[in-house]
Amino acid sequence: MQIRVITRKQYHCPHCRGILSDACIAVNPFPEIPCPSCGRLIRLPSIQKEDIPAPNERKERRYPVSLKVTYRSFDRFFNEYTTNISKGGMFIHTKTPHETGSSIDLLIYVTGLDEPIRITGEVVHRDCFSLKKEDAGIGVKFISVDKKSKKMLLNFVKSHKYSL
Repeated sequence: MQIRVITRKQYHCPHCRGILSDACIAVNPFPEIPCPSCGRLIRLPSIQKEDIPAPNERKERRYPVSLKVTYRSFDRFFNEYTTNISKGGMFIHTKTPHETGSSIDLLIYVTGLDEPIRITGEVVHRDCFSLKKEDAGIGVKFISVDKKSKKMLLNFVKSHKYSL
């Protein structure tokens, strides 16, 4: 089966790469708008457009899994929860505006395991100021997963009737 990827345009702040919604841009009558992520004023002609896969047309299937995730960022430790997970990454529910492109070391706590799963990831997407509170968070792409951790995560997903 061949997967067809549909693309659409997404607007990014040129300063922090935060995502700007179409609605935010459309309702603004001024030549500059404040970025919802970093607060800096952006001239409308300087907004960067990027092709991105449509939310439901990803290359890899996402599975709705809520797992506790801890990591260190901004010289603080965070305890958050995943919203979904795929072979290549996960979405973590958070209101903290992490820097796109930053690397984070994650500990994922899976029910039934004695130790957390260790994964290094890269923040590839953030939407920490979403109008819907449950949609706020960061998309993290898996960069480095050791064999033991990958096997434990796959076993967990398979045991819950999912298949990655």
